Amino acid sequence: LLQWLEGSLGVGLDQLAACKALCAALTVATGAASAVCSLLQQQQVPAGQVAQLLFRQPTAFARRPARLSARLGALQQHLGLDAAAALQVAIANPTLLTNKLESNLPPLLRFLDGYMGEEGSGRKVVLAQPALAALNVRTAERNIHSLAARGCSQHQIREMVNKKTTLLLLNLASPLQRQKLDWIDRMSPWAL
Repeated sequence: LLQWLEGSLGVGLDQLAACKALCAALTVATGAASAVCSLLQQQQVPAGQVAQLLFRQPTAFARRPARLSARLGALQQHLGLDAAAALQVAIANPTLLTNKLESNLPPLLRFLDGYMGEEGSGRKVVLAQPALAALNVRTAERNIHSLAARGCSQHQIREMVNKKTTLLLLNLASPLQRQKLDWIDRMSPWAL
């Protein structure tokens, strides 16, 4: 593995030692890493970006290349990104590769388009906060219903989502989040 990393990606021992997920990186099989690297290089992704992905999400190299390809392909297709940009999004948000983007992202984008009232707004919201790509429709609906139950209008919720897209990532129906929102309602001079 060490020889392959140095020969194929130009990753030396010093760089590997700085990897926060060093133990996970060292458990990746050379064959699996080579297959993922080949897949990404076929899509014109530079070796430096492949190495970045290895450092941030080594488990992505242990998965089947077809699954990784499907998830990166979903980012490309549905968010309008090229291969290198999709990989950059995955590097910045490594948990995206652990979610079923290929099946969850299209319905989420359709739901957001419908709720926000404009085609393409789902893509805009997800591009503003790529971690949302891992969200499923049920969670987004639940959070929107939680805000509506607090008396927020659809227009207000749309504004909140546009201004702070991470709001959809929270579990607003959880007891802790409800307690926080209740406290804000009681203590803050401003409306939610």
